Amino acid sequence: MSLSCILAQATFLLRTGALYPVFFVVVLLAGCARNENESSYAAEAAGEVLTWAEVASQLPENLSPQDSAALATTIINDWRLRKLWLEKAESQLGSDLDSFEVVVQRYREDLLVLSYQSRLAQQEMDTAFTESELQAAYVRNKEQFQLGVDIVQVSYLAVPATAPWSSKLRNALSRGDQNPPENLVLFAKKWARQYRLVDTGWVELPDLAKQLGLPAYQPEALLRLGYKDWTSGSTRYLLQIHALKRASTTVPFPLARPWVKALLLERRKKEYWKRLESEMLEKH
Repeated sequence: MSLSCILAQATFLLRTGALYPVFFVVVLLAGCARNENESSYAAEAAGEVLTWAEVASQLPENLSPQDSAALATTIINDWRLRKLWLEKAESQLGSDLDSFEVVVQRYREDLLVLSYQSRLAQQEMDTAFTESELQAAYVRNKEQFQLGVDIVQVSYLAVPATAPWSSKLRNALSRGDQNPPENLVLFAKKWARQYRLVDTGWVELPDLAKQLGLPAYQPEALLRLGYKDWTSGSTRYLLQIHALKRASTTVPFPLARPWVKALLLERRKKEYWKRLESEMLEKH
């Protein structure tokens, strides 16, 4: 089958403007093969054949005729090149093929064992940990949990510069209450394009700058505890930094909890496999 025939069929489809289904496009392409060499397959290389059904199975639905023809050509050429390269590799590396087979077989065995072990661990192994276990593991392994960036606990609002901000609202923001007063909530809902009032989770400074929509990221302005209030352009930024952790210090436990659990789970898996393998060897 020649590329020119495929392109001719694609050109015909483009000129007609018809929206043929993918299967019909493949049938038209198959006509190229039948017209040129009376073959019922899409391509042949290195003694193997690629059928039109295999090509069609790789074509997504709802493609335009031209896209279907282009993708079919790519699929066919990729298949032919892979088979031709493989044929050359096998002919030139004949003396090394046995070692490749050993590696492939070992990889298959490792993949099967790991997949089975993973499923077995999910079904049979206890994956729950108490809070005290997590806390103790966190303390023992603090050196493994280091911050890569500065993080803060913060309440903030980004409002128009003309918004009626008052000392009473400032005091409410500074407290950072889990249940902020109604006047602060109503003000935020009415005026703020961005705000954060009751979420006490940690935020990375670059993410905080993005959330606020700061025109320029100036970390030094955000690395001090307490209240901050400044105007840039038409926006007024109102922040209360409640807590701060610098980069290269220990990750706070709430953030480290998933890592601590993963660490304990990995250790438990190793103990589980060791015990299970000992039992297997004793029985067999």
